[in-house]
Amino acid sequence: MYTSGFYNDDFKIEELELLGDSTATSITYKLRKDGRLYFMKQLRSEYVALPRYRAMFFKEFECGKAVKHPNVVEYLSISENENGLCIIMEYVNGMTLKEKLASEPEYFRNEENVYKFLTQLLDGLSALHILNILYLDFSPANIMFTNAGNDVRLIDLGCCVSDINDNTGGCTEGFYAPEIDEKDISLLDARTDIYGIGCLLRYIKERSGAKFSRYMNGIMERCLCNNKAERFQTASDAIKVVRHRNRKRNISIGVATALVFAVLFMLWRIEGSITAADEQAFVDTVYYYDLEYRILSRQNMTCEVIGVKDGRENIYVEGTVMFGSDWYKVVQIKDSAFWGKPIKSFYLPEGIERIGFDAFSCCDSVVTVSLPSSLKEFPAAFSRMTSVRKIKISPMPKISGAAFAWCTSLDDVDIPEGVERICFDAFGKCYALKEVCLPQTLKVIERGVFYECRSLEEITIPAQVEEIGDYAFYGCTALRDVYVHAVIPPKITMIFNTPDITVHVPAEALDAYEGDFNWREYRLVGDL
Repeated sequence: MYTSGFYNDDFKIEELELLGDSTATSITYKLRKDGRLYFMKQLRSEYVALPRYRAMFFKEFECGKAVKHPNVVEYLSISENENGLCIIMEYVNGMTLKEKLASEPEYFRNEENVYKFLTQLLDGLSALHILNILYLDFSPANIMFTNAGNDVRLIDLGCCVSDINDNTGGCTEGFYAPEIDEKDISLLDARTDIYGIGCLLRYIKERSGAKFSRYMNGIMERCLCNNKAERFQTASDAIKVVRHRNRKRNISIGVATALVFAVLFMLWRIEGSITAADEQAFVDTVYYYDLEYRILSRQNMTCEVIGVKDGRENIYVEGTVMFGSDWYKVVQIKDSAFWGKPIKSFYLPEGIERIGFDAFSCCDSVVTVSLPSSLKEFPAAFSRMTSVRKIKISPMPKISGAAFAWCTSLDDVDIPEGVERICFDAFGKCYALKEVCLPQTLKVIERGVFYECRSLEEITIPAQVEEIGDYAFYGCTALRDVYVHAVIPPKITMIFNTPDITVHVPAEALDAYEGDFNWREYRLVGDL
């Protein structure tokens, strides 16, 4: 029986209450343990033994656990109790959108409340998209408002999909994009979720009787465009539009100060006291060798790369860039900065700390990727680069989630000593990857790291590895031998689904592996 830290031999449910938002495959409860409240989502008994529904539960938990955001419910534990598989989540003291509209329709007649709802919902959705997770099921029963503050929570990831797990239970009628009807997972992207946001706005308008402003109607209508190209392209794009409205609304508050400043500024200019450098100090973006840089923080003297002019094939990112008379350190590359550009090579200096989501994705002419040691985060930054053959990674604490997913030609990767964690889906669907040398410093291999690496024939798990996430080697059809050097069996649940795999373990630890509920499912040999 699979267990986690939430359940133990002394587990006592002090209070259990059935909630009304159960589904065809699961039952939702409010429970109290050790004086605290939780949500518990229980797989219905008739589905407990069916692999597809169990896999959906594990998928939901792994996706939910990866997200840490105030507008997304926190997933705490997945466990097996006497009734079968269940997920434990933080308890949200509040009501669903459906309940809110029924009991307080006037709340949404104040458009400021709609803007707050929309901003928080988009913020939570953006956090999912950064992790390559699509939410898909925008049911009014899946959105909650807290009683204190009316803050938004996305509470159910049961129908979500990720880059490596497209197992979904479907969507709520009337709240999903038209491309979902095509039954082709490759057609779904961030814009599919944007359509769902539009459906919620339409639902709120119809049920509350709210009279949306022209600006809000424009946002809703753009979300609901049947043509994906006409919708907001990302949640971040939609957030900018929503916040732009707030900036416009607040202009009048400081108009007197602005006018005074403008007059003084013009007088200063007329008197000839402004130089070209002074004017440049007011500029937030500059171009250097066809790359566009933007100031992040004037106080910290930092900036980011936000794009490149078309036609540039070889990219050289500067370590520092001058704005006006001051030098700014380049610390970041913006989300999607080079997405799909026909670049052939790029250089990244030491000092870069973050490469944004999809920053180099779909750059199909790049063959080699080299990463600086200063890098801390690069979520899905190099995914879908179909020509990349070799990756050089400098020593760093972790490799970010989905960093190289779908690099289908990748056959040579260097993971150096110093890396302690490889995050979810990092090398998922790297079909050509034949061998990987993992560092001795490695401690955690997260969910789906080598999912569908079909050419991988063997792999050695270093002695310090403590945990291997679900589906880590699912779909590795050529995998035959796995050498696990850890004396204490790493924590696992489901990591292989290919027959004829032999797991080699230390001779002195064979009994421990054979006594482990999950490891004993595989063919074990104590020959290390």
